[in-house]
Amino acid sequence: MRLRSGTAAKQGACLIRAALILLSGCSSPSGPPAVVTDPASSVPPAVQRLLRLMGDRLVLMHDVARAKWNTTRPVGDPKREQVVLQEMEKAGEKYGLAPECTRAFFAAQIAAARTIQEADHARWRAEGRGAFADAPDLAVLRMRIDEINRHLLGALAEVRPLLNDARMRELLRGWAAKSLTGEGVTDDVRAAAIAPLVAH
Repeated sequence: MRLRSGTAAKQGACLIRAALILLSGCSSPSGPPAVVTDPASSVPPAVQRLLRLMGDRLVLMHDVARAKWNTTRPVGDPKREQVVLQEMEKAGEKYGLAPECTRAFFAAQIAAARTIQEADHARWRAEGRGAFADAPDLAVLRMRIDEINRHLLGALAEVRPLLNDARMRELLRGWAAKSLTGEGVTDDVRAAAIAPLVAH
């Protein structure tokens, strides 16, 4: 297994930087902001759905990492990533999402996913791990990820107007800390995934 973590890490950092640069164009449409009257209020259903889908996507990354490990594929796949971002940009317009907003959000999900996969591969290299007997097929996994991406578009469109309110963005950090958890979902992974949602 060839060591590719340096290149992949740089690619992941570039994706995060690109997502943050694009955030300036990811503001919500003009109009009155959604007001959060009770900081301790329960999580809005739209936010619950978005965070659940984000978590479902992250959970799949361990299977993706195993599939790539078995076939000695690098974690990073810039060509596929660009195709995904372009497809999401186009599809997002049907939901009223600006292309730069959609790209920023999905670039962040890709960066977070890559971090999980890289951590898995680094651990397996250190362990001298062999091939997995039960690794899923990568093509099947990608179909599942594509399906989640489509649902994420609808959820993102519902949540975006709520994020006009600074208190809602701050509450989202706390909600994400409780919802986006599990193996491999470190603070850095979570921060990368929600960055476009909580940026000013």
